[in-house]
Amino acid sequence: MMKFFRKRQKEMLAIFMAGLLIIWLGGNAVTSMMDPGQQKVVLATTAHGKVTTGDTNTARAYTEILESFADWRFPAGRISREPLNIMDWVVVTREAHRLGTRPASAAIRAELTDGGSAAFLNDLAQRREVKTEHVIDAIADLTGVQTAAVIAGRAAIPSEAAFRAAAHDALETVRINAVLLPSKAFQDLEEPVSEAEMMELFEEHRASQSGMGLDFGYMIPPSVRVEYVKVDVQAIENGLRVSDEVLDQEARELWEEDKERREFKKPEKPEPIDEATPDEPPSESTESDESDGENADAADDPDAAADDPDATTDDPEDDTQEEDDAQEPAEPEYFQTWEEARDAARAIVRKQRAERTADRIVEWLSGQMRENWYGATQRDDGYRDAPSVMTAATYMKELITRIPERYNYPEAVSVVTTDFFSQREAREVADIGSAFGEGFRPIRDLAFLVQGLAVIPTDGQVDRTRYLSLYQPSTYVLKDASGGRYLWRVVETRGQKEPDTLDEVRKYVEADARTLRGFRAAQAAAADLLERARQENLKAAFDASEELKDRVIEGVAFRRPEPFARQLRFNVTLGRYARTNITIEQVATVSAEVVDRIFALEEVRPPVESFDLENQSLVIVVEWVETIPARQDEFEELRSQATASLDFLSRQVMGEWLDPQNLRARNGVEIP
Repeated sequence: MMKFFRKRQKEMLAIFMAGLLIIWLGGNAVTSMMDPGQQKVVLATTAHGKVTTGDTNTARAYTEILESFADWRFPAGRISREPLNIMDWVVVTREAHRLGTRPASAAIRAELTDGGSAAFLNDLAQRREVKTEHVIDAIADLTGVQTAAVIAGRAAIPSEAAFRAAAHDALETVRINAVLLPSKAFQDLEEPVSEAEMMELFEEHRASQSGMGLDFGYMIPPSVRVEYVKVDVQAIENGLRVSDEVLDQEARELWEEDKERREFKKPEKPEPIDEATPDEPPSESTESDESDGENADAADDPDAAADDPDATTDDPEDDTQEEDDAQEPAEPEYFQTWEEARDAARAIVRKQRAERTADRIVEWLSGQMRENWYGATQRDDGYRDAPSVMTAATYMKELITRIPERYNYPEAVSVVTTDFFSQREAREVADIGSAFGEGFRPIRDLAFLVQGLAVIPTDGQVDRTRYLSLYQPSTYVLKDASGGRYLWRVVETRGQKEPDTLDEVRKYVEADARTLRGFRAAQAAAADLLERARQENLKAAFDASEELKDRVIEGVAFRRPEPFARQLRFNVTLGRYARTNITIEQVATVSAEVVDRIFALEEVRPPVESFDLENQSLVIVVEWVETIPARQDEFEELRSQATASLDFLSRQVMGEWLDPQNLRARNGVEIP
């Protein structure tokens, strides 16, 4: 034996080295082949059992078969956001099996054989070097998943009965007359509100949050204090440091590049003023005096005019010719020479230069502030602790003194710290309150996404840059109507709290007391109008009320809106059958309950009723005129629109059902 090994030493060494190389390159695969226990390694747990290495190996083999004729990663087409992976395939095939949508292997074999696909089945098995049973099992898995997805999609399509009911609500309409009685029209702003009246209202709603209309609430809302740098573009323009030569050169280049820019339009000339007034006839001239003679007779006598060669005649062709001869060429709409356009072009260039300088000032300031935040400690809530340098009371004022000389305009840059303000008070804040950022976002929408008031969402779709730590400069630079720039940050917050005294919210309580008074007066006016309308009709009752007609300028109105339905057609075409609020044109937005009561007036005699819309501080009196039934052609048109929309909805639901994230969440997939 030893003699054999010595004789074959080189060959044996080569085999040993090759084995080491295979193990080094193949690693886990070789280990798995040598150790069957590796097939039982748990990769994940699901609601339908554990997923082991053996499960994923089998799934990998089956999906390799499917790749010959189908994309198993998108089993229903590319309608889901992300492709499935092997783990997802194990889970979704188990789910299909549990739902009973996976067909029996015998059924698949019979279908392929009867359909003339037996040759395909055998050929695929030979090419993949697997048994035909493996191909059949792979096809059964795919069919089960596709069927389950289709069932999920069809579940989103409502029944025929539900569609007909929704279509009826969308197509049957009602015509009404309505009188609007808003609370504000009945408020007496001169009559004082007593302390007792305000105290009663305050005590009743002091622990509630304010809502719409009569939904009063006096909880003091969250408030913020903002510090900002204002860069005044007009002040920069007034002190712009640029020579006349440079200004003229840039202005002329601008004009020559775009001579039809709106600023280069010539100012419109004022219309000529006619001296004569309608009440004053034109003065009689000497010629008119003479025309009282024989020429006047000729004018009155057509035959005489024809005989008199000196008499004037009205020849349309002659008049047209005279107008053409007198017509002057149209004056150019835009400046034609540099001299005409010079002042306008210079003004544009000055404005552009000032705006660029303002932007550079803001960029420099913002960059300086951001540098201090690099490396700031992030807290568990996602916000960062402000560096000590940023919390200094004089930080911003000292910062603006270091603006580089090339765009330093001290008279144009100022630092302001506001008082505390809430969202509903934000628009009243001087300067920055009326400014807007990107997407027309005002300070009221931005300043309250801040540490201490807002929780940073974990959803990946949310723009987290909008959420500010205290003292952190916002990336949303605001601009006002004159072009002024505002670089701002929140320096202090106050949370919501219940007011301790009436004085803290007195102005709101007083306003609400007047609103409530006005609403009750509107209710009384509605009751009186309703009584009159039941005796004749709503229009006659409204016309007979001098009190209501005197309040028309304050919002009281008689309306004949277009017919409206119980349901929106758009919702029906999209398969959204839940009833929603309906907007009655020129009247109000009302709830589905109010709409039903309006339709029910058809059965009431006389068909008139009043409705209190407390969320709008409004009372309306409604008179039913007619109900217009749905037409068959409208129904067919709606069905056609809905069919296309519901097919899209079905595919959308299928895509959501197959989406990997939804699949894992639905089946409780947890990977250790």
